[in-house]
This record gives sequence, structure tokens and C-alpha cells, in this order.
Amino acid sequence: MWSNNGKISFAFSNKTDKDIFINFGQTFFIKNGLAVDYFQARTYSEQSHVQSSYSNETSNFISKANSIWKNNIYNEDASVVGKVSSRRTVNTNSFAVTSKEKEIVCIPANCYKVFSYYSADPSRIITCDKNKDFPSDKALIADYNKQNSPLVFVNRIAYGFNKNEVTDKHMENTFWISSIMNYSQNAATEMVYGEQICSKNNKSSKNNRGYSTNLDRTRQFKIGGPNKFYKFYHYCPDKTQDM
Repeated sequence: MWSNNGKISFAFSNKTDKDIFINFGQTFFIKNGLAVDYFQARTYSEQSHVQSSYSNETSNFISKANSIWKNNIYNEDASVVGKVSSRRTVNTNSFAVTSKEKEIVCIPANCYKVFSYYSADPSRIITCDKNKDFPSDKALIADYNKQNSPLVFVNRIAYGFNKNEVTDKHMENTFWISSIMNYSQNAATEMVYGEQICSKNNKSSKNNRGYSTNLDRTRQFKIGGPNKFYKFYHYCPDKTQDM
């Protein structure tokens, strides 16, 4: 879940020696009692581009995969941190491959697959106390239990060992917001350096092997975890708010 607005990803791991089939026609994401079908008969298109261009722009960072789950770098949602403006002249040829969503998905024996379709997308809780809504460090907004939580959601996953079976087997994973904390940027993140970038052509800051030792720098979370998520917002002096 660790992402802006809480992207709900789950891994289904088949630890048996038989194939398992998930029936997405009977699998639901349930948010505060409202059930949404996982199977929507969606069509996906993967595109490849061959292009020549002249550009002058600043690139965003890209999250890298780390085992099943991606890592938790701050810039995974760079679009909410800042916008990039650029000018470019591009000649492009595109090639697209289209595929349809499957209602029944096979998980091979002793394998896993990761699924990610929906977001928790909670409403922002505002206390009207500036020290809590826009803290200089961090502030506890509220604690909740399952009964009074503003957001309860469930993954109801239907599965079986036969592909065409209308299954009565299912598992339910239930989650709810148990507390809300507001953090300033400095309280939630820190600047870190990435791996060394070696360049034979850069004559500055060379080490004894003849490579430069420039380091990428980015913000990384000091908080978080797979059972938590965040909602990005910032304080504007004119009292308007970007959610």
C-alpha cells in the first residue's frame, strides 16, 4: 500500500504443487461496504516508441523493483512533488500490442503473481488547527478502531483448482485506518545519495581509477511500510490547498 493515496497491491502465492485459478469475476475490492468487481473486461495496450528528438528537460526518478514489492523512494510519485516543463521536437513511430483482461487467471504451482488495480484514496481529515494540519514536525490527528474508522476496505479473492469452476473458496483480507499522522516533509523524508555514476569523460573529481564519483541525490522516506500509505498535500500561503 505504500504510495500516494494507497495503491492496493497484493501478491497471491501458490505454495501447492497444483495450479490455482483466481476467478476475478467473483473477486472484489470492497471499500466501506461498496463492492467493486476486479474483472472489468478491460483492454490493455503496450506501446513501443522509436523516436528521434531534441529536448531540454529535467527527468523524474523512477522506482525500481525490490523483490515482490517496489522500494519506498520519495519520488515514486514525482508528479505530486513537482511539475517538469520542457520543449522538444519529436518524430515518433509507435507500435502497439493490445491484450484483453482475463476473468480467470492461473497461478502456477510454487509461483506467485502480483495484482494492483485500486487505491484506498481516503478523504483528507482536516482539524482546522494549523499546528496539526500543517505541523513543523509531526502531529497525531486521530486514532480509530474497526468500528469507527473512516476507511475500511476488504480484498475478497475467489480461487480454486479448476479453471472453469464457479468457486466457493475465497479468502478475505480486511484493513482499516487505525490512526492518522501529519508529517512535514523533513520529518517524513531525508536526502540520500544513490550509487556512484562513473564517467571516463568527466575530468573533474576523478578517483585513482580514472572515473568520476558524482552521486545522484534524492529524497527517501524515513517512515512507512506495506501496511501504511500517505496522502500528499502542501501548505499554500494564500490558504488554497493542493490535495
